[in-house]
Amino acid sequence: MPRFNHSLLLRLRQDLGLSQESLAVLAGIERASLSRYETGARRPEGGALAEICRALSMVAARAGHPPVRSEDLYLREPLPAEEVDGFLLADVRGRG
Repeated sequence: MPRFNHSLLLRLRQDLGLSQESLAVLAGIERASLSRYETGARRPEGGALAEICRALSMVAARAGHPPVRSEDLYLREPLPAEEVDGFLLADVRGRG
C-alpha cells in the first residue's frame, strides 16, 4: 500500500502560503488534526483527505497551479528523505 507523504502535505501548504489554521478552516477540520497529519502522527482518512485536497486545489487554482489530488499525497515507492524534503509545488505538478 502506498505511504502517505506527510512532508509533502506540509510543503504544499507552505508553498501556497497557507497557515495551518487557514487550511484547517478551508478544509473544515481541526487545526490539531492537520498538525498530526503534517507530522506523520496520523494519516488523514477519506473525508478529511478529500477536504484537504479540495481546499489546497482552490488556493492552487488562484495561483495558476493544477488541482491537488489525493493520490498526489501518497508515495508509490519509498524516496530518500532528501528527495522528499526537496519537493516543491512545481515538482508535484509533473503530470500532463
